Amino acid sequence: MSTLEIDHAAPPRKARPAGLIAAGAAGVVVLVAVVLTALASLNGDVTYALGGLETAGLGGVSVWDVFVARPLAYRLLMNVLDFTNSHDMAFTHRLIRAETDLLVAAVGVLLFVGLRRHLDKRAAAGIAFATGLALVVAPPWHFLEPDWMAALAAVVAVGAGLAPRRDWLGGLLGGAGAVLVIAVKLATVPIALLALLAIAVLSRRRAGWATAATAVLAVVWYLTTKHFLPWEWIWLKDQADLVADSPIHHGLRWRDFQELWRGLGDATVLSPVIAVAPAAFAALIRRVPDVRMRWLGVAVAVVAAGLSVASAYGQAEFYMYHYAIVPVLAAAVWGRRSRSAQGHGCRWPASP
Repeated sequence: MSTLEIDHAAPPRKARPAGLIAAGAAGVVVLVAVVLTALASLNGDVTYALGGLETAGLGGVSVWDVFVARPLAYRLLMNVLDFTNSHDMAFTHRLIRAETDLLVAAVGVLLFVGLRRHLDKRAAAGIAFATGLALVVAPPWHFLEPDWMAALAAVVAVGAGLAPRRDWLGGLLGGAGAVLVIAVKLATVPIALLALLAIAVLSRRRAGWATAATAVLAVVWYLTTKHFLPWEWIWLKDQADLVADSPIHHGLRWRDFQELWRGLGDATVLSPVIAVAPAAFAALIRRVPDVRMRWLGVAVAVVAAGLSVASAYGQAEFYMYHYAIVPVLAAAVWGRRSRSAQGHGCRWPASP
């Protein structure tokens, strides 16, 4: 396995009191943010989906058959989270948030295990922690929306794709995770591609296996649902037809790019970590000693940024939750940058 060594001018220094105070303050901020978001109610869209599933269930309609303007995979995930059958909405919201936070923590551990196979412990921990935190403290209009679920599934795909020792097994698991990204919402295909790109940055061979597995499993998923649940695709077509401003109907328009940019600015206000992503990307790229590989890093950064907003552009409604993947990507890059700046002997693998 070949790696790109990142230069470090000096060995790590011992933590100073000022550094410890800053770390403690940051820990307090993180704790307060997690507690406050845990107390927040779920947004109206998510409450609508939960209410539709619960009402349909009381009427004898299965989760497989009910229409709540959400794909089957999303309905199944929400049905698993909502097992209380409680009429106390506040209690239900708190419980579902707590369950989801535990799920995110488990996914964060999976991501750490996968990254640890290819990066040093500090870098893997920084990325996994920052990514998990971005998912947990996501703005209310992101949390548990299909696009947020897709971001969570993308993290699963990366972690599962990198964790196993055998490349083919990692590719198979990563491909399954990428298909889950697509299944929770078809418009989030770019997020699945982003997950595959993330795997490719660390292991090209695993990315090849994962891409092949994604293609095969996506066909299997499509044919299975088309045969047994044809109404899912009828509903999808009807909903797509209702969005008259989507590029799938009229092609590229400058106005859509302006709306995309404006929406990204609003998302940055809600999740300021987005603002540090360009600098974090640039700092990582500058640490690569090989000039040619730096240009490759620039290309990867540009493609990753484009994929992170492609779903929002394709849907052309520019709701805040359509940008749910952007702060997650930004946090992951920032987590990698912060750890590489503190660590010693960090590596950016470019393994075959």
